[in-house]
Amino acid sequence: MSVTLEIKYFNTFIIKSSEVTHQVIGTGDGSTTAFTIAESNGNTIYAVPNSLADFQVYFDNELQSATGYVYKNRIREITFTSAPAIGKEILVVVKNWHVEESRIKGAFNGKTVDLGVRASITDPEYAEETREASLIYSGIYNGRTRTNEINQFNPSLPNTKSIDSAFGSIQKLYAEDNNLIVFQESKVNNILIDKDIIFTAEGDAQVTASDQVLGQVVAYTGNYGIGKNPESFAAYAGRKYFADKNNGSVLRLSRDGITEISNYGMRDYFKSNLKLADTLMGVWDNQKKKYVLSLQETDVVNTFVGNGSDVAFSLAFTIIDKDFNTVNLPDPTSVSQIEIFTIASGANALVPNIDYTYNAFTGIVTFTNAPASQDTITVYLRDFADGFKTLCYDEEINGWSSFFTYKPIFGGSLDADFYTYSESNDLYKHYDLTANRNSFYGNASNASTVEVIMNQPPSINKYFKTINYEGSTGWKITSMLTDSDTAKPIDAYVTTSAAAENTWQDLIVSGFKKKNNKYYSSIMNQSLPGRNEIIYGEDISGIKGFFNKLTLSISDTTQKELFSVSSEYELLTN
Repeated sequence: MSVTLEIKYFNTFIIKSSEVTHQVIGTGDGSTTAFTIAESNGNTIYAVPNSLADFQVYFDNELQSATGYVYKNRIREITFTSAPAIGKEILVVVKNWHVEESRIKGAFNGKTVDLGVRASITDPEYAEETREASLIYSGIYNGRTRTNEINQFNPSLPNTKSIDSAFGSIQKLYAEDNNLIVFQESKVNNILIDKDIIFTAEGDAQVTASDQVLGQVVAYTGNYGIGKNPESFAAYAGRKYFADKNNGSVLRLSRDGITEISNYGMRDYFKSNLKLADTLMGVWDNQKKKYVLSLQETDVVNTFVGNGSDVAFSLAFTIIDKDFNTVNLPDPTSVSQIEIFTIASGANALVPNIDYTYNAFTGIVTFTNAPASQDTITVYLRDFADGFKTLCYDEEINGWSSFFTYKPIFGGSLDADFYTYSESNDLYKHYDLTANRNSFYGNASNASTVEVIMNQPPSINKYFKTINYEGSTGWKITSMLTDSDTAKPIDAYVTTSAAAENTWQDLIVSGFKKKNNKYYSSIMNQSLPGRNEIIYGEDISGIKGFFNKLTLSISDTTQKELFSVSSEYELLTN
């Protein structure tokens, strides 16, 4: 006799174990056997197990067998067969479970589900996964049709794209036109959006439409990346600027590929200094059309308290890193890497470097006078003066044009105006005509300086007699030297009466004079005697050498300009 059975099919559900709750329920004392699992502790709410299968017990991270204890779920009490030993930390790990529906017809909060096979399976490996070289995208968003699927990441769709992990993690994404530029630590890639490339038999590339959102990955030439400094990225008009700390390079990505712009007169500088920086902040100055890069380091600080007698302190720098490991840092290699402040009676003051010496071999700082009792001495170890170096790249001259005395933590351009944030999180607008010049972030004024090197023709020894410039009143020369001689500083031009000015122009002094709206000065020698020299130093005017390197400076808070600098010189044949 045959029997017909009616079988009902149900929707498929997956039971998954996701996160776990950790709770220390006590410490063994050698006698207590019963311990209670708490439901909460302050703002922390714990999962409460219903049975032995829902939790595990550890003594000092050592898993215990479930046969060694019983559990009463009504009172949340665990009773051990043998009392935990003295000092043993008792840790309870409670599993959390949730149910997922695998059929697409099950509605949220629906009363019924569609027919399907009945299943009850667990996924023991269900956990968060970090894929540092992969991308995933959600559903679409369309404001016109009110479609919003950005919270949907459907695993049944091919919504991921993996890139070669040998070039490190993905640090920066930048969408340009219909493509996505992906910056890894050691590589830059271009991913086509809704497109693929098909190569002909001749090797020519042809772009075709594709049903894949993330199409083919096309790598740019060169093993350059953005390191782990995505903050160095800035973009303008098809050009992308970024720094590769690992290669000691600053780069520009444009239509012709990647260009190493740090090679334009600054290769050695960036090779030496990029590796010293902890943060590389890059911003685009849309008003002056410049890429501004700030090399910033995290201060390493050592603090001492004076006792009124000790004058020597050891700079044995020891810090705790992010993994809570003790790290012994190398001692400073020169006194230029040290800044010392003292706090006396609540006032913080910089200690002049003439008031202490530093022995690079022993790592000992010795003060001229012992700090007073209870004075706080704070020593900063810095590779950069003030802890940062900010400079800019100018596309018009295809080179690095200026250093700045401000330290931005963020910045950008809006409507052709340039803004940056200071360390105090204040927003500042640059190039404001109502602000004082030579001052950033409300700090004291810093002199603007321009360094000039005159060496034409470069292979012939020259005799420099005068120096001239066109520009505003107030420029002075603080330093002038050649490969063999040194000149006196040249004072700025001072406006006087017409009679005094005529007398002043007849004198040979180291100071600028004005004639026909141009400024000029004789060069006064202050060199020490050289070999076989009979007349030298202040007894002669002018300096000789293959080149003349000079520094012009101005400290005015109003707008000043400098158009050109020139020198009258003679060529020496012997």
